[in-house]
Amino acid sequence: MPKILSRSHAAKLLSTSDYTSKGYTLKKSNNDYLESIDMTITYDLLVKNESGCLTLTSDNNCIANITFKIPEKFHLLDKCIQIDSAFIQEEFRRLSIGPSAYLNLLDQYNIISDTEQTEAGVHLWRSKLARDTTIDLYVVKDFNTSTPVFIKDKKGNPVLYKYDRTGCNLLDPKTWGYEEPDPRMISNVISPEINASMKDTREDVVLVATKR
Repeated sequence: MPKILSRSHAAKLLSTSDYTSKGYTLKKSNNDYLESIDMTITYDLLVKNESGCLTLTSDNNCIANITFKIPEKFHLLDKCIQIDSAFIQEEFRRLSIGPSAYLNLLDQYNIISDTEQTEAGVHLWRSKLARDTTIDLYVVKDFNTSTPVFIKDKKGNPVLYKYDRTGCNLLDPKTWGYEEPDPRMISNVISPEINASMKDTREDVVLVATKR
């Protein structure tokens, strides 16, 4: 991860019925009222073979899809999924919909990040999930090899990736890299506050979220 992409992506939202028509099985469904935005969201978790999706619906409208892969094996942790894409309908962004979706998934799985992140994805992991007191985040390097490993401290313990309100997280250069070597390719939303690597895109690094 994570390479920070200079452009955001777009996607077509698919409803729960769209996924079931494609052969996906509904594994779990639950409703949650988000008091901060006065909205009730239905979370439907669907799986098919080695892939899956969490659809978010409000007032019968699909507002988000979080798609993921189910790795055949990840020896560092059990019950893992790896995020493939996270797309939220534009008018529902900046309403903490993303964190609520990830927390919902964490009830079932440990979550591995994608190896590429849009600016919104960086903000979600670095500023939202990292400050949640119910979640532990770890940095894994050499993810694309047969022997991925946690970044550890001098005592050999996995280091927690924590939110730092000063923007001086010492793990940032080991975790994030720019798609382009010149950070000015990235908008002012992210680049002034993150000390990402200028030499490496960090595509062999992921963050892993676990529930405490």
